[in-house]
Amino acid sequence: MSLGALVVLAFVVATALPAGAATTVTAPTVVSITFDGTFASQEQAAQLLSAHRVTGTFYVNSGYIESPAHLSLAALRGIARSGNEIGGASLYGNDLSRVGERQARAQICDDRTTLAQLGFQVTSFAYPYGAGTARVKAAAQDCGYNSAREYAGLFRSETDCSSCPAAETLPPTDDFRIRTSTLATAPELEEQVARVEATGGGWLPLTFTRVCHCSEAGTTAITPEDLDAFVTWLGTRPATTTVRTVDEVMGGPLKPVHGTPLERLVPDPSAAISTPPLSKAPAWTLFGIGVGQAQILLLCVVVTMTIVVTFRLASRGSRHAH
Repeated sequence: MSLGALVVLAFVVATALPAGAATTVTAPTVVSITFDGTFASQEQAAQLLSAHRVTGTFYVNSGYIESPAHLSLAALRGIARSGNEIGGASLYGNDLSRVGERQARAQICDDRTTLAQLGFQVTSFAYPYGAGTARVKAAAQDCGYNSAREYAGLFRSETDCSSCPAAETLPPTDDFRIRTSTLATAPELEEQVARVEATGGGWLPLTFTRVCHCSEAGTTAITPEDLDAFVTWLGTRPATTTVRTVDEVMGGPLKPVHGTPLERLVPDPSAAISTPPLSKAPAWTLFGIGVGQAQILLLCVVVTMTIVVTFRLASRGSRHAH
């Protein structure tokens, strides 16, 4: 169900109820489950999500693919095949606010280009360490991203970011300043979702790193049991609460890539990857069906083949007659 449909649903339900009851109906609440760091344990996270028919966004540092304790390329492709979004997070996840403009841009663009050469459609970016300075933001835009996610910025507790909003707005005020929650236990996550539902809805991007029993990993690690319990609980929420990837929330075209892929992962890059691809977004709606560049190209191919086959059949009949 699209975000627009959820808004309509909430309005219909609200207007159908008695005046006193309508005030309890909330606007749509959208939860995005995102992962940073390219850690190997995220493969288990993807399996848990898949078991609940839920998808997430995995922000990848392509420089760590096939490195010890990190995701293999085969695992990453399996995550993508399950319907999860693959986003970018720079080559190695360094704090880009501490490097020069050219280096920051290379880290972002080369990462996106590497992922594109490996077959992933990458439209969403996550600032390493949440360091989305004006210079880093401009680099993410120049590298072809449609959005960028910061680190934190949403309410955590009465003593931590207590004046922060419970959720990001839909759509965000700034597509390249998406705020997130960094809570990582099932009770905390459930409480935060319920708070968003009760305070007018909105977008709740959640950020995790490792999925493990590993206190040394910090507060952004979540145990498999907590992740499973939380996703199970999400399945019990009202129809106005849904789980979407970042790209599903933000939308937008798939833009060309500008960068040099990592030779270790892409020894023989394809020049075609760097050309403007077909847009993912429908350009028109015909009889309720979205029609984009890809559909038009397919139609042209079908029509051309039909004409050629028809002509050849007609010509063969004419030759036999003579």
